[in-house]
Amino acid sequence: MNLIKKYISDHKLDIIFHRLIFFIQKETTNYEKYRPLIEDFKNFIKQDIPENKICEKLEDLGKICVKQNLIYEESLSIIDFLRLNTIAHLPNDLDLRIAKKFERFFKFMESCFSKGYLNEKIYRDYENFKNFKKFLEEKNLDSELFYYFNLHLEYYLQLLECIKTKKFCLLKNTEYCEFGVWLRERKSDLLKEEKHIVNDLLQYHENFHKLILLIEQAYNRKNYKKTILLLRDLENHVLWIGNKISILNNLLTLKKMSRDPLTDLLTRQNLELIIEKQLDIVRVTGGKISLMFIDIDNFKHINDTYGHIAGDIVLKKIAQIIKSSIRKSDYAFRYGGEEFLVVLPFTSKDEALLVAEKIRKKIEKTVIKYNKHLLKITVSIGVSEYDPHKTLKENLEIVDKKLYEAKRSGKNKVVI
Repeated sequence: MNLIKKYISDHKLDIIFHRLIFFIQKETTNYEKYRPLIEDFKNFIKQDIPENKICEKLEDLGKICVKQNLIYEESLSIIDFLRLNTIAHLPNDLDLRIAKKFERFFKFMESCFSKGYLNEKIYRDYENFKNFKKFLEEKNLDSELFYYFNLHLEYYLQLLECIKTKKFCLLKNTEYCEFGVWLRERKSDLLKEEKHIVNDLLQYHENFHKLILLIEQAYNRKNYKKTILLLRDLENHVLWIGNKISILNNLLTLKKMSRDPLTDLLTRQNLELIIEKQLDIVRVTGGKISLMFIDIDNFKHINDTYGHIAGDIVLKKIAQIIKSSIRKSDYAFRYGGEEFLVVLPFTSKDEALLVAEKIRKKIEKTVIKYNKHLLKITVSIGVSEYDPHKTLKENLEIVDKKLYEAKRSGKNKVVI
């Protein structure tokens, strides 16, 4: 600290920190959150801290950032701003070696700050993912895919434990990992859409194991900044693997479920099981589920006028449009005679509204040919967000009321 105070006056430091406030207001997401950290850095630089305590103080600032949920890069930009502006305020005739000392000192600041941030992040992430793993184990998910996901959560926790204890242990690489072997063996048995997901999984899985090795190398070299960024990337890969496993598991589950022979949509007998599974995932991720009831307008008139064969053609066409308008991870059911239900995981009611409007407009523009007749069809749609505190029956009643409102207010519309 004496280095900065020796060459930079308190007046100049005040100017630098005044400019820093404007910089943070412009560059960060929430200035008020960072204001205490700026004050901490100001006190840190102005205080006479013993040399052997400097790194410890900076580590404490890094830990504070994690506890206050501050973004690492934005916090680090404070140190970078101080480095650039402090060096800019050095006397013009200063020996170049002194300027290089300043560069080394701010690099040292960055390293100590990052070390504290990393240590606190490790403890927090370890607890979060340990609880996540425990939650999955309590659910007794019997899918082989979830077993492999749990296995990789265990690898991730082992890595965090290694960093906590500063002892690196040998974790399995991609080639010998059970999941990698399973993916390669099963790939040839899967359908095209499933193979696409497996290809993604293979890439994420390979990256997962590579990242573990890179993290070990970066940490052993005391490159804490790189370790933090790689750990974040690894954490994303854990979640991406979990997401792809969930989608693949849904597709494989759907194969086993009963389907309506006319429309090839799921039957309502599968609904409770699917909702239960999706709610388990939502409780962990904090995501949302939306429901959509779709009813064909004036369907009785079609049956009475053109016959039941025409009605069946209409039902099949509507089912095709619904399936082509939703994601692979969504679920479409033939709920009743001319009524369809769509379950949209990880979808808010506003997002579901967009999907519903897309379906409604597609159907409205569709002309169905039957014998010499051209049939124009419309649908009414009710949309609501699933309330996990209510029963399935109560949630269905809510979305059914929305459908009734759409019917009563003129049909061919969406009510949310």
